[in-house]
Amino acid sequence: MAQRGDRAKLEAIFAAEGESLVRTAIGMALAGDSSALKQSLDRLMPPVKERLIKVALPPVASANDVPAAIAAVVGAVSRGELPTSEGTALVSMISAMRQAYELVDLAARLEAIERALPGP
Repeated sequence: MAQRGDRAKLEAIFAAEGESLVRTAIGMALAGDSSALKQSLDRLMPPVKERLIKVALPPVASANDVPAAIAAVVGAVSRGELPTSEGTALVSMISAMRQAYELVDLAARLEAIERALPGP
């Protein structure tokens, strides 16, 4: 099991020898070592976890606006402007907005009903 100070020691070693290690790994990659090449490229260009997306959506000011917004996302996915996974994430956010609007609406309706009931 690693000791508490091991990370600091390794960082100190890398600080002293890091440039040499990187140059060696790059040399191995350039010489055809596919493992070194993969590791070098993974460090230079790590996989993108998330990216900003730009999709024209209509305003969603109430639950009634949700179908048009979802239709815009589905259209963007079907035209290839947006990957399916990102479209799914957007639809999920739009659906959460719908649920929030519905909850606010239900709370207002319940409050109106309670006010209309005769008091005790």
